[in-house]
Amino acid sequence: ALFSLSFSFSRAFYDRNRPEEAEFIPSVLRTVFAAAWVVVPPVAGYIASAWTVFDVFAIAAVAYIGCIAIFVLLLRRPDAAIPLPPRPEAGATRAFWRVLPAGRLIGIGGVVLVRIALMLHLTTLPLALVRDFGASLTDVGFTAAFAAGLEVPLMLGWGLVAARWPKERVLVLN
Repeated sequence: ALFSLSFSFSRAFYDRNRPEEAEFIPSVLRTVFAAAWVVVPPVAGYIASAWTVFDVFAIAAVAYIGCIAIFVLLLRRPDAAIPLPPRPEAGATRAFWRVLPAGRLIGIGGVVLVRIALMLHLTTLPLALVRDFGASLTDVGFTAAFAAGLEVPLMLGWGLVAARWPKERVLVLN
Protein backbone atom coordinates (compact mmCIF):
# COMPACT_ATOMS: atom_id res chain seq x y z
CA ALA A 1 0.00 0.00 0.00
CA LEU A 2 2.85 2.41 0.81
CA PHE A 3 4.34 1.85 -2.64
CA SER A 4 1.15 2.73 -4.53
CA LEU A 5 0.16 5.54 -2.19
CA SER A 6 3.56 7.16 -2.59
CA PHE A 7 2.99 7.42 -6.33
CA SER A 8 -0.58 8.65 -6.10
CA PHE A 9 0.30 11.27 -3.49
CA SER A 10 3.33 12.53 -5.41
CA ARG A 11 1.29 12.78 -8.60
CA ALA A 12 -1.54 14.67 -6.87
CA PHE A 13 0.95 16.94 -5.09
CA TYR A 14 2.84 17.81 -8.27
CA ASP A 15 -0.32 18.16 -10.36
CA ARG A 16 -1.47 20.82 -7.93
CA ASN A 17 1.78 22.54 -6.91
CA ARG A 18 4.18 22.08 -9.85
CA PRO A 19 2.27 20.82 -12.92
CA GLU A 20 5.29 21.29 -15.21
CA GLU A 21 7.11 18.53 -13.25
CA ALA A 22 4.10 16.24 -12.73
CA GLU A 23 5.03 13.85 -15.56
CA PHE A 24 8.70 13.49 -14.67
CA ILE A 25 8.71 13.35 -10.85
CA PRO A 26 6.84 10.00 -10.58
CA SER A 27 9.58 8.49 -12.76
CA VAL A 28 12.22 9.90 -10.43
CA LEU A 29 10.32 8.45 -7.46
CA ARG A 30 10.11 5.11 -9.27
CA THR A 31 13.87 5.28 -9.86
CA VAL A 32 14.44 5.85 -6.14
CA PHE A 33 12.34 2.76 -5.40
CA ALA A 34 14.26 0.81 -8.05
CA ALA A 35 17.58 1.93 -6.56
CA ALA A 36 16.36 0.61 -3.23
CA TRP A 37 15.64 -2.69 -4.99
CA VAL A 38 19.23 -2.72 -6.21
CA VAL A 39 20.72 -2.12 -2.76
CA VAL A 40 18.33 -3.84 -0.34
CA PRO A 41 17.85 -7.41 -1.75
CA PRO A 42 21.50 -8.44 -1.50
CA VAL A 43 21.67 -6.96 1.98
CA ALA A 44 18.40 -8.67 2.96
CA GLY A 45 19.63 -11.96 1.49
CA TYR A 46 22.84 -11.68 3.46
CA ILE A 47 20.98 -10.85 6.70
CA ALA A 48 18.54 -13.72 6.16
CA SER A 49 21.36 -16.21 5.52
CA ALA A 50 23.64 -14.92 8.29
CA TRP A 51 20.96 -14.51 10.95
CA THR A 52 17.23 -15.11 10.38
CA VAL A 53 14.52 -14.03 7.97
CA PHE A 54 12.75 -12.41 10.90
CA ASP A 55 15.58 -9.89 11.21
CA VAL A 56 14.79 -8.80 7.65
CA PHE A 57 11.14 -8.29 8.65
CA ALA A 58 12.25 -6.19 11.62
CA ILE A 59 14.33 -3.97 9.36
CA ALA A 60 11.37 -3.62 6.99
CA ALA A 61 9.15 -2.60 9.91
CA VAL A 62 11.64 0.08 10.95
CA ALA A 63 11.78 1.32 7.34
CA TYR A 64 7.97 1.60 7.22
CA ILE A 65 8.00 3.57 10.46
CA GLY A 66 10.56 5.90 8.86
CA CYS A 67 8.28 6.37 5.84
CA ILE A 68 5.35 7.14 8.12
CA ALA A 69 7.48 9.75 9.91
CA ILE A 70 8.31 11.36 6.56
CA PHE A 71 4.62 11.51 5.63
CA VAL A 72 3.70 12.97 9.03
CA LEU A 73 6.35 15.68 8.65
CA LEU A 74 5.35 16.35 5.05
CA LEU A 75 1.66 16.64 5.82
CA ARG A 76 2.36 19.41 8.33
CA ARG A 77 3.04 21.64 5.31
CA PRO A 78 -0.11 23.46 4.15
CA ASP A 79 0.62 22.89 0.45
CA ALA A 80 0.99 19.12 0.94
CA ALA A 81 -2.59 18.40 2.01
CA ILE A 82 -4.58 17.08 -0.95
CA PRO A 83 -8.28 17.83 -0.38
CA LEU A 84 -10.78 15.02 -0.73
CA PRO A 85 -13.26 15.29 -3.59
CA PRO A 86 -16.72 16.53 -2.57
CA ARG A 87 -19.03 13.80 -1.35
CA PRO A 88 -22.35 13.34 -3.12
CA GLU A 89 -25.47 14.43 -1.30
CA ALA A 90 -27.41 11.77 0.54
CA GLY A 91 -29.91 11.20 -2.29
CA ALA A 92 -27.40 11.66 -5.09
CA THR A 93 -25.54 8.35 -4.77
CA ARG A 94 -25.26 6.43 -8.00
CA ALA A 95 -24.83 2.80 -8.87
CA PHE A 96 -21.27 1.54 -9.03
CA TRP A 97 -21.44 0.77 -12.77
CA ARG A 98 -22.61 4.31 -13.51
CA VAL A 99 -19.73 5.88 -11.59
CA LEU A 100 -17.15 3.68 -13.33
CA PRO A 101 -17.98 3.18 -17.02
CA ALA A 102 -17.13 -0.12 -18.71
CA GLY A 103 -14.01 1.29 -20.39
CA ARG A 104 -12.56 2.33 -17.06
CA LEU A 105 -13.49 -1.00 -15.44
CA ILE A 106 -11.68 -2.85 -18.23
CA GLY A 107 -8.60 -0.68 -17.63
CA ILE A 108 -8.75 -1.33 -13.89
CA GLY A 109 -9.15 -5.05 -14.59
CA GLY A 110 -6.07 -4.97 -16.83
CA VAL A 111 -4.00 -3.28 -14.15
CA VAL A 112 -5.19 -5.84 -11.59
CA LEU A 113 -4.22 -8.73 -13.87
CA VAL A 114 -0.74 -7.27 -14.50
CA ARG A 115 -0.32 -6.73 -10.75
CA ILE A 116 -1.34 -10.34 -10.04
CA ALA A 117 1.17 -11.61 -12.62
CA LEU A 118 3.92 -9.50 -11.06
CA MET A 119 3.11 -10.73 -7.56
CA LEU A 120 3.11 -14.36 -8.72
CA HIS A 121 6.47 -13.80 -10.40
CA LEU A 122 7.92 -12.11 -7.31
CA THR A 123 6.72 -15.02 -5.18
CA THR A 124 7.66 -17.95 -7.38
CA LEU A 125 11.04 -16.84 -8.78
CA PRO A 126 12.84 -16.87 -5.40
CA LEU A 127 11.21 -20.20 -4.52
CA ALA A 128 12.30 -21.71 -7.85
CA LEU A 129 15.83 -20.34 -7.47
CA VAL A 130 16.25 -21.84 -4.02
CA ARG A 131 14.32 -25.09 -4.43
CA ASP A 132 14.89 -26.08 -8.07
CA PHE A 133 18.20 -24.42 -8.93
CA GLY A 134 20.02 -24.74 -5.60
CA ALA A 135 20.59 -20.99 -5.15
CA SER A 136 21.10 -19.40 -1.76
CA LEU A 137 19.09 -16.58 -0.24
CA THR A 138 21.97 -14.24 -1.09
CA ASP A 139 21.72 -15.33 -4.75
CA VAL A 140 18.03 -14.46 -4.69
CA GLY A 141 18.94 -10.99 -3.43
CA PHE A 142 21.53 -10.52 -6.17
CA THR A 143 19.01 -11.62 -8.81
CA ALA A 144 16.48 -9.06 -7.59
CA ALA A 145 19.18 -6.38 -7.47
CA PHE A 146 20.25 -7.13 -11.05
CA ALA A 147 16.66 -6.80 -12.30
CA ALA A 148 16.20 -3.55 -10.40
CA GLY A 149 19.53 -2.27 -11.72
CA LEU A 150 18.13 -2.52 -15.23
CA GLU A 151 15.01 -0.74 -14.08
CA VAL A 152 16.81 2.43 -12.92
CA PRO A 153 17.98 3.73 -16.32
CA LEU A 154 14.84 2.48 -18.03
CA MET A 155 12.56 4.36 -15.59
CA LEU A 156 14.49 7.62 -16.03
CA GLY A 157 14.34 7.20 -19.79
CA TRP A 158 10.62 6.50 -19.79
CA GLY A 159 10.10 9.48 -17.50
CA LEU A 160 11.78 11.74 -20.03
CA VAL A 161 9.72 10.21 -22.85
CA ALA A 162 6.48 10.58 -20.83
CA ALA A 163 7.23 14.28 -20.30
CA ARG A 164 7.30 14.77 -24.09
CA TRP A 165 4.73 12.28 -25.43
CA PRO A 166 1.14 11.50 -24.41
CA LYS A 167 0.85 8.70 -21.85
CA GLU A 168 -1.13 6.53 -24.25
CA ARG A 169 1.77 6.44 -26.74
CA VAL A 170 4.24 5.59 -23.99
CA LEU A 171 2.01 2.74 -22.75
CA VAL A 172 1.58 1.34 -26.25
CA LEU A 173 5.34 1.56 -26.85
CA ASN A 174 5.99 -0.26 -23.56
